[in-house]
Amino acid sequence: MFVAGIVAVCVVWFTQYTWMPPCSLQDPCTPDALEVIVDSGLLTLPFLGFLDLRFAAVAAGAVDLAAAAHRGRYSVPVWLVGPLAVSALVILCAVLARLVRPEPPLHRPARRHYVRVGALLAVGVALIGVTVYRQAGADARTRAARIVPVTVTARTGDATIEVLQDDTVRRVSVQDSAAYPVGSLQRIALDDRGLHQLLSEPYDATPLLLPATFALLIGAGLVWRLREAGAAPRPARPRPPRVSVPGGWPELRAPGIILVLGAVVAGVATWERDLREVVQVVCGGDDCPALPMSLIGWGAIGVPLVLAAAIYTFARPGLLALWGLILATGMLAFGVAAMCFAEGAMEDPQNTFFDTYPGAFPALMGYDCALLALIVGSKFALALKDSPRLQRGDGPSALPLLVGAGAQLVVLPFTIWLGLWL
Repeated sequence: MFVAGIVAVCVVWFTQYTWMPPCSLQDPCTPDALEVIVDSGLLTLPFLGFLDLRFAAVAAGAVDLAAAAHRGRYSVPVWLVGPLAVSALVILCAVLARLVRPEPPLHRPARRHYVRVGALLAVGVALIGVTVYRQAGADARTRAARIVPVTVTARTGDATIEVLQDDTVRRVSVQDSAAYPVGSLQRIALDDRGLHQLLSEPYDATPLLLPATFALLIGAGLVWRLREAGAAPRPARPRPPRVSVPGGWPELRAPGIILVLGAVVAGVATWERDLREVVQVVCGGDDCPALPMSLIGWGAIGVPLVLAAAIYTFARPGLLALWGLILATGMLAFGVAAMCFAEGAMEDPQNTFFDTYPGAFPALMGYDCALLALIVGSKFALALKDSPRLQRGDGPSALPLLVGAGAQLVVLPFTIWLGLWL
């Protein structure tokens, strides 16, 4: 099921990006929420098969109908090949749902399970709210801007072009620079706050609907699974007694999960304000040192990982240590979400944060160093997840966390060098 889902995703996205017409004034790439929802639903289908095959079949059918009904700007091959690929996935899910039964039997659901699912659904709804708010603000700003003609003077990259407006040369981010021949006339929206948005590619906040739809579909799949477990006639397995202090790690409860999920939403919603305050504190004046900003970017990942590794390795297993781990995980979730959206702002013509605060840029470089260490370190950490060495209480080994923290410390000297060089 998972392999078939990945194949269907690849087929649809290949046809989508092969035959989708380029953006132009006559056919602008306007925000399309349904297109993003369909894409996110397609991406989620392989994972739904792990929750419940019958729900995966229902979800695949809904995605198939939405893909068939939504043609958008696509040419014929996309809205024919895409639904056909998803239809094959619907049939596969239905057949497997008839043949496969979950083993071992599902546990009876408890209230904490519904709380966790509710928190996941709340994150999806919150991201939808952020999307609507950002899109409405961007549309209002574009309507209030002045529209002027410009001439494309150069293609500076696969996704950037330079345009000449009177005597001013502006660099503009685009989806595909090949769609804008040198010398062609375009129209651009400008305002006094730094907006420079091509009318052929208006601001699009709908990519936020990708994680929102993923969270909502996974949450709905969990609700389906819990409903099936509650209606199952077989007796539930006896629950093991909860381990509390000090013999082992306590059970993770709903408040901890909500805190981590809330940190993700907070990072998405407040990254600009928080990073601006950091810049004002660190820089003070016009001369902003690069070293502290690069260390702050590294610290978004490095500090929580080192803190979590230290707590899990040296602290006594118990409720206080568990909350320390939860807070470290929340810090990591907030930092990654905030810095991811800060990097996205670099390619956003409507976001003038880095034009106003250019000293914040080294923070992105430090964050990229830590992110690279996280990706590489996780490969080694996964190989040690079942190691019996340094096992804490009744929990897993501390080695994976130590490897992840060690990778962050390895890139720290390079981050410092980068801050001194910039």
